[in-house]
Formats: sequence, C-alpha cells, structure tokens
Amino acid sequence: MKPLLVKASLLLALMSADTKLVEAKPLETTPKLHGLKIAVVKDAVGSTDIVAGEYTTGLSKIDELTPKQESGYDIAMGKCVANIKLNELASANMACSQAIESINEINGHSRHIEFLKSMALSNRAIVRYLSNDRLGALDDFTSALLVNDNDIVKSNILALKQIRADQDEKLVASSFSE
Repeated sequence: MKPLLVKASLLLALMSADTKLVEAKPLETTPKLHGLKIAVVKDAVGSTDIVAGEYTTGLSKIDELTPKQESGYDIAMGKCVANIKLNELASANMACSQAIESINEINGHSRHIEFLKSMALSNRAIVRYLSNDRLGALDDFTSALLVNDNDIVKSNILALKQIRADQDEKLVASSFSE
C-alpha cells in the first residue's frame, strides 16, 4: 500500500507519512451545493480531472484501477465525488459508503484515520442532502463531526443550516404573497 498524507483544507494541514492528502473544495458547478465542500483525495488517480470539472474522464481513470494500484479509500472517494458531480446520486452514495468502510484497511495514526472517515461521512451527507434526505444528511454530518471535529465538517454543517434558513425564509415569503 502506498504511503498516505492528509490535508484537512486550505486552513488545516495534518502531515504524516502514513496518510493521504485530502482537500475539501467547493466544486461549485451546480447551485444545489450552496457552499457545501466536497472532499477530494489530492494526487489520487482521477482527482485532477475531477477538480478540473472533467468528471467522466476522472471516473474512467478510476474505473481502470485495481486496489493494488490505489487504496480502496482513494478509489471509493474518487467515485463518490465524480458521481456527486455527475448527479448519479445512487452510485455516489454507494461509493461514499465504500470509502467509509474501507477506512479499516488504512494503516496510520488514529487522528488521521478519523479525519479520513470524517471526510467520507461528510461527502455522503452531501449526497443525502442532494437526494432530499435532509435527516440523513444531518445524521452523517453529525457523525462526521463526532468522528473528527474539523473545519470542513463545521463549514458544511453551517452551510446546511444556512440552506435550511434560506428555504424557511422563502417559504414564509411565499405564504405572505398568496
């Protein structure tokens, strides 16, 4: 298995020889994300394409991999993100869940593994939000925060609260206009 490095975001950097570099960026090509940040494994096969908006190309490169070439976590997270961006939410949910399950195969410090699991849970929460499963999204974001209290998950929880507040405001406004 390859040595792994972890990076929480532009604000937080955790480096170790045992973890993979992970970045969370707002891949805002769809207004549905409303500021939610999707975590991408940096320098994993397909990730550069995904960040560049070439989701199908990135997914094709990932699909050609075997677990011997890349960790199961990296493969699952790449598929998760590409499928979120392609609006293939059932496939994204399955891939995000696989990323969560594959955490056990990663050797490293427990804080780094907790961070990686938190990122996978956060991504799955975004899938659930996009699938109109608001309670599932909140449940996954809460689990992510409990696993690892990091800025990315906190930002996503705040974004989800803002989305909800905006929806409530629109609902109230529309009820007065009738």
